[in-house]
Amino acid sequence: MRLEEVVVTAQKRSENVRDVPMSLAVMSGDDMRDAGIKSFNDMARFMPNISLNDSSSSLYVRGIGSPELNPVGEQAIAFILDGVYLPRGDYLKPGFMDLERIEVLKGPQGTLFGRNASGGVINITNGQPSDEWIGSVTLTGGERNIQEGEVMISGPLSDDFSFRFAAKRRTEDGSTYSVTDNETLGDRDLEQTRLILRYNPESNFDITLGATKFGYRIETWLGNEYHEYPTDLGLVVGTLDPKLETTLDRRTSAPNDSQFDGNGYMIPLTINIDVGDSTITSITSIAELEDNQGGDIDNTAADIAALPIHMKNSQFSQELRFTSAPGDFEYIAGLYYFTAQQDTELSLPLYLGANTVFTYLGDTLLGDSLPIVGDILGLISPLVPTGSSGDEVDSLVELNDISTTSAAIFGQAKWQMLDELALIVGARYSRDVKDGFYGAYSTGPAPIFPLLTGVDFEVEAKVVDKDFSPKVSLSWEPFDEATFYATYAQGFRAGSFNNGATFPDKVLFDAESSDTYELGVKTELLGGAARLNVGLFQTIYQDYQISTFIGLGYITSNAEEVESRGVEADGTLMLLPGLILNGNVGYNDAKFIKHTNGGCPTKSVSQDPGALLGSATNSNEVCDLSGRDLHRAPKWNGSIRLDYVFEPFNWGVDLFAGVDATFKGDELFDSDLDPLDSQEAHWLYNARIGIKSQLDTWRVEVHGKNLSDELIKLWSGDAILASGGHFASTNNPRYFFATVSYRY
Repeated sequence: MRLEEVVVTAQKRSENVRDVPMSLAVMSGDDMRDAGIKSFNDMARFMPNISLNDSSSSLYVRGIGSPELNPVGEQAIAFILDGVYLPRGDYLKPGFMDLERIEVLKGPQGTLFGRNASGGVINITNGQPSDEWIGSVTLTGGERNIQEGEVMISGPLSDDFSFRFAAKRRTEDGSTYSVTDNETLGDRDLEQTRLILRYNPESNFDITLGATKFGYRIETWLGNEYHEYPTDLGLVVGTLDPKLETTLDRRTSAPNDSQFDGNGYMIPLTINIDVGDSTITSITSIAELEDNQGGDIDNTAADIAALPIHMKNSQFSQELRFTSAPGDFEYIAGLYYFTAQQDTELSLPLYLGANTVFTYLGDTLLGDSLPIVGDILGLISPLVPTGSSGDEVDSLVELNDISTTSAAIFGQAKWQMLDELALIVGARYSRDVKDGFYGAYSTGPAPIFPLLTGVDFEVEAKVVDKDFSPKVSLSWEPFDEATFYATYAQGFRAGSFNNGATFPDKVLFDAESSDTYELGVKTELLGGAARLNVGLFQTIYQDYQISTFIGLGYITSNAEEVESRGVEADGTLMLLPGLILNGNVGYNDAKFIKHTNGGCPTKSVSQDPGALLGSATNSNEVCDLSGRDLHRAPKWNGSIRLDYVFEPFNWGVDLFAGVDATFKGDELFDSDLDPLDSQEAHWLYNARIGIKSQLDTWRVEVHGKNLSDELIKLWSGDAILASGGHFASTNNPRYFFATVSYRY
């Protein structure tokens, strides 16, 4: 009995996962199909120390990640799709299609992957053209109107040409019910199509041209239901929305007019030329993404405020690298160039319902407790024109126009000093330049935002970041069954612009750097029937980029020093032929070593009358969070999975079944560490059963998800324009779906 070999491209060459001196999690497309994994949220629960919300494309590895809301900020986790770096996680919103393998490289990966890989890398490899005819059809249906269809066909067009075509569409209803619209929030409509052509006229030369087109509509945005709402504000908002819901129960009075709605494409061209036993590789790519997101942000039926955001990203990248032949001394050297244009328009219109709130706060609630605030709010009401409740009385408009150019030179060499001892040394030098414009304006007719913020203003800036990221690894294989490794590496995330700043000094934030240390062992035991991998890590971040809620939205700034350290272990054991046990566990002690300008938990206006106008004075309360735990970094998490395939009674078909359980410890969601924005420790349970041909050409299966019907938060944060309020997005309740597939 032997487990199948796991091959990865984490070091830009195909090799056994045991030969890669770093902590990484790997799942093949077949693994994900067998476990019924349909989304990044599902996937993350099977990988230790990963926290993810795929609706907003936020991903955290070991507590390090990118915020939910900064369309122009830089990613902490680099997304690599078929060798191409993508600067926005939104490119992955349509989910998986015709997947060969996904690798999660943890910790800074600056040497080979460069810009904005300070927290790790998601390396996705899709199916490639084949020399023989193959194909597949998969149909899925289930509760919440789940409907999914996927097709793939691949084969030779001639002796020199081959192709692969795949298409997929998935629709499903959300699980939060709007008592206002009598329909669900969170509905999804995801689609993508991919065509790959390969020209291989000679054994030492091939060209691969791909084209992927995708679209998505996810009818939710950040949180869609309140679980905490200030009593004072509820008194007046309740008069505008008699059905106001403030309990976390998958019910809300928010209307169904918030969403992520986007489309885009990616076209990569890959050329490989063998020179002897070495290879020259060129990867040229263009990509574009256009996204409209946001909508109603007061999350009530009242006409108070909205927050629509339009974003367009276009990019070009070129990588040229030389990969030597494998041997006692092998190396990779390359050049990289990247340019992108990012245009973003954010608007925050206030409607006549907002004036009702201002009048109440100014005249009734704050007139005595904080006269100056009451006076300011009292000035607003007479300026507001009369009209219908949906009429706009003022709007905050924010424009971003950012051009990014990045260039790098990189290399990595491996020297097999002894049969059992290898040294890996690498480095990357990069230069990032951003030319940007940011403007914030009030468009009237009532000058509400000039009274509450620092608008109108414009900022033009050029941000230049240079970085040298080295890496050193030592790998020792004292016997065939185990490989020990030690690694030191650096990472880097470029500085950038905020989208949502209401004062000029909040527009820019600085670059981030990181140093990581890892010790680990990777084993293959019991004659290949078992694997066990254990890794220890410590990463220290300087000027860690962190997003904090300030008044009207989230603003990215820099925390002086952050540390993430812990242990990760994963194992696989073949108990019997066809009976396989998988498990993993992660412990992460992530803290703010020094963070003196942290955010503070918001308070209701009656508790802190100055909370409403904190952004008006540009002096929101600051909390020293030094020594506190990092958000999005549960201390413990893990999973266990058991799968069994067997032939009953010599029927000539296989039955298969599986169960899994995933655990996640207490998790804070917001950077101000407010315990109201958290999720308690919990377990989730899934199961599946099916029948398939022994050659796996067809299969029929049924999956059950969240069998104990747990209600958990996927994200929670401060409510915009409702100081002291908190809203959240939640998981799906228990549901079942069936899948029928055929492949040849």
